[in-house]
Amino acid sequence: MAELSDIQRAVNLRMAGVSYRDIGDRLGIDALEVEDMVARYLEAASAESADVRVRLDLARLDALLAGVWKLASRGDSTAVAQALKITGQRAQLLARLEDNGAVPEPELDCDSVADELAVIKFAYRQGG
Repeated sequence: MAELSDIQRAVNLRMAGVSYRDIGDRLGIDALEVEDMVARYLEAASAESADVRVRLDLARLDALLAGVWKLASRGDSTAVAQALKITGQRAQLLARLEDNGAVPEPELDCDSVADELAVIKFAYRQGG
């Protein structure tokens, strides 16, 4: 039986478009075993509730936002656009949770977020 880390690696590589054969070569296992591992993972994932999937997506979006936040806060227009798209996606997911009556507690300090947005706006107006 493969270790959980091998399953995670196989799923991540497959999601990145790597073939089963190449994943098998990387993990040192047969391509058919890789395909079975990914299939079992996806089957288990489909059994998750919609709320769990939305929360996982929110965590992914938070990680993406953290990656562009520094540049966005400095007024980089591309990073600001990316941050706005990410926050838009996040808002849509939160609306889905709200529709299901499962809105998570906010993790952010609204005052500090407002301050950061003011810095971005100021930097943007100053030309970067």
